Amino acid sequence: MTLPREESRVRVFEFGNTMPPPEWELNEPMATGYSRVYYITEGDLRYEDEYESCAIDHDTLYVLPSSIPYRVKKTTDRRFACMFLHIDFSPISVVRLTRLPASPDSMLAHYVRTLQLAIADRRRDVVRSLCQAMPAFLDTDPSFRRPSEEMAEILSYIEQHLDEKIDIELLSQRVGYHPNYFYSFFKNTMRITPHQYIIKRRILRAQILLRSDCPIGQVAASVGLSDAASFTRLFKSITGKTPTQYAKSAHMIP
Repeated sequence: MTLPREESRVRVFEFGNTMPPPEWELNEPMATGYSRVYYITEGDLRYEDEYESCAIDHDTLYVLPSSIPYRVKKTTDRRFACMFLHIDFSPISVVRLTRLPASPDSMLAHYVRTLQLAIADRRRDVVRSLCQAMPAFLDTDPSFRRPSEEMAEILSYIEQHLDEKIDIELLSQRVGYHPNYFYSFFKNTMRITPHQYIIKRRILRAQILLRSDCPIGQVAASVGLSDAASFTRLFKSITGKTPTQYAKSAHMIP
């Protein structure tokens, strides 16, 4: 049984029409937990992950994976310009690079153009509303993976209790599994352990809050770490930056 569509609410926490600096590149050594969405208008890029290496074409909407590491870099000195969005599709996982060709006068091409205009006009409300329709374009792609009903229940519980202690026994009880079986079930389904998933979701929530200039102490409490120093150490170990450094640089990273 698949997750009902009405529960698949996307969360958009960054977007723009931008021209990054010449030295721009991405290197995500850990799964981000969210997807970057790109529509390239100028420049030459190359994408790489453990499964593939390919050029990023124009006239194509790309949805980058949320569940595996990847790299993106420029391949020429040509300037690079794009529309970008950072979107959390959870509990849906994007397990591979997804390509959506936007041929001229297609529905997708008009959808992308409307997004570009909404971003240019700084209509955050319109951008967020438009992004709710994005799963409709992705739903038939095998890289866009919906969880089972029982896994959706677990992921929803985790999301609602990130500010509290969450342990394996508690999660296994919610679906009636032995903790050892639940651990294997979760890891085989999500490709990471429950502990790793919980940390990833906490860091993603922290990143979203830091982008909105939320105080570090409040961010720490919102992700279940009342000690700001412990939160800072964990955040830096995952992202390579302190919360303060991340908050200052986040808006410069498409």
